[in-house]
Amino acid sequence: MALQTPVPAKKPGGVSERVDEILGSVVNEDALLRRGAVTRLAEIGPDAVPRLQEKIRSGSAHVARTAAIALGEIGDPTAGAALSKFLRDRKLGDQVDVGV
Repeated sequence: MALQTPVPAKKPGGVSERVDEILGSVVNEDALLRRGAVTRLAEIGPDAVPRLQEKIRSGSAHVARTAAIALGEIGDPTAGAALSKFLRDRKLGDQVDVGV
């Protein structure tokens, strides 16, 4: 009988669920936590853009800022309008350490 290598289980849920899970960890101003969340979101890539665009419009301040930074890191051109609106509406420069 041959040994079989276990197949790694896929993480349950789609992109929206993964984005929500990652952003759910952003509950305060902890810069390291936000940086980690941005990195994980950027790793998802362009598939995360629609959900991140929703989150910058409807999430808490921490979630919206983290989503906006992740959108910038992903660099998808379709996110430009949502980011511009976010910057105008929330005056991001006054509220966020964009070096995160």
